[in-house]
Amino acid sequence: MSSPQPIVVNCGATHASVSVFSSSGGQLKLEKFLVQELSYDFANEDEWLGALTVTLRAIVRTLKLSGPATVIVPGYMLLTKNIKVPQVEKSRQQQIIAFEAQNNLPYGLHEMVWGSQIIATDGVEAEVVLFALKSDAATRFTEAVTSTGLTPTVVQAATLMDYQAYRLVERNADEEVLLVNIGARSTNLTFVSSSGFSIQNASIGGNFLTQSISDSIGKPFLAAEQLKISYFTGQLQASAGDPLLEKLQAAAQSFARRLGQDLTRRIINYKRQTQGRAPTKILLTGRASLLPGLSEQLCESQKISVDYFDPTTTLQIGRAVNTQYLEVFRFQMSEAVGEAARLVMPEPIGVNLLPGAIAESMEFSKKKPFIIAAAALFAIAPFPAAYHFFNANKALEISKRATDAEVQKYTTSQDAINKAREDAEKLSGRVAELAFVSNARDQWGNFLVELQKCVLEENPHVWIEDIKVQRGVQPPAAVVDPDGKPQPPKGPSIKVNVTIKALMDKLGPDADFDAGVVNEKFRAIRTALQKCPYVQSVQAGASDFKQANLPKQTFVLQIQPQNTL
Repeated sequence: MSSPQPIVVNCGATHASVSVFSSSGGQLKLEKFLVQELSYDFANEDEWLGALTVTLRAIVRTLKLSGPATVIVPGYMLLTKNIKVPQVEKSRQQQIIAFEAQNNLPYGLHEMVWGSQIIATDGVEAEVVLFALKSDAATRFTEAVTSTGLTPTVVQAATLMDYQAYRLVERNADEEVLLVNIGARSTNLTFVSSSGFSIQNASIGGNFLTQSISDSIGKPFLAAEQLKISYFTGQLQASAGDPLLEKLQAAAQSFARRLGQDLTRRIINYKRQTQGRAPTKILLTGRASLLPGLSEQLCESQKISVDYFDPTTTLQIGRAVNTQYLEVFRFQMSEAVGEAARLVMPEPIGVNLLPGAIAESMEFSKKKPFIIAAAALFAIAPFPAAYHFFNANKALEISKRATDAEVQKYTTSQDAINKAREDAEKLSGRVAELAFVSNARDQWGNFLVELQKCVLEENPHVWIEDIKVQRGVQPPAAVVDPDGKPQPPKGPSIKVNVTIKALMDKLGPDADFDAGVVNEKFRAIRTALQKCPYVQSVQAGASDFKQANLPKQTFVLQIQPQNTL
């Protein structure tokens, strides 16, 4: 019999994904899948939650989803602490873990949402990893996801899910392996052994490379991010000896060297803690792990085999999932696959960092119809002879008053939650608008530089006299093409009217108008404008040839739809 189809929401620093899984006969199947990039200044952490909310709403709307969901919180947001406790019976062990958590976490347990997972044991001591979030941060995060139409029932720690995905794919493996999941903000490290596993989180990721590029070429972070993606995915070609190419390659080598040094230090520490055991193989996954040449450099620096971990190899793929689309994102799916693996794996691991107040509110929402129905039944119950049942009815009245008070209490709490949710939606919308403006600011600077370069470098004695922008209507968010392949949302249609004035070298101030000379000049300018990477097409607009040697022409530039201006 097939199990229900759980929704798994994976929240990353630069993207978000939603996956729907099912299981049958011990096999895990991917039914739906969609990834979208977050639109915000990656260097500004405060914009992340608003951008995440906007993106998840678009994905949920596209996939037509609602209901319970498991939400994976990124590793860099979590406070993670490894402790060791005596190996005793389960009930006492939980008490010991709670005591140790109180002593090892920086805030009081009442100020945090926390959970624990036993990751290894030698029969005498158990190694436990603690995960914690500040209560207010966990509440804001959960309410933001709730505002998209989903109901978070579990808030899972991303750091644990790599190991569970590895167990799903390599069920019979018994070798020492180091899983390295390289994200944008941080890298999750999972040491796998026959006796269990150990996890760490390193504060180095793809954003480190972006910042290096930004520093070396003197461009804003977002511009450096776009350049990084364009070059290292092969979209941007550069000739040998190009100074920009040399800077990009130097930044990539610096990133690989820094990551290798961090891995070396952590492997040495791991060997000390495990009496000499060490990984015999490194498996890379995560979006930033696809940096060209990274696996070869790590293999050389670590002196062990380095390969890639594909968490989708054992998945069955549903009809609604485009396999070519999935191929692009398969190395970003270990967390989602790891969470879904609990459908088919014995003794799955995980924690739940759902805030207690929200969990209680959800639980009461389930019971509320029964409480109201019970109260109604009590209210309309037939009244037999009063002198026989006076005491029973008195007790019933007291119970009803208590029930009403309890209903009122939780109704008040629910109203407060709804109000906070509405405020969060308004705030996230405002954050999205500000993110759009911020992105456009950087894009405008780059556009004007490219425009000036295209016009002036190839056409001497010309200048831009005026620029006007025409914006179309903002189209809907994510759409699906006729083949069923999800397409990223496009920006509004943008046209830029550029008026250019030219000095005709061959004509004097009092010369007669020469159509041949003027047309030749402006044809060359139009050809130069067409070379601007932001421009999709160029059309000639109004002209002013009153001054034979100083004519001007307006050109209408249709901007490429993927550019945000």
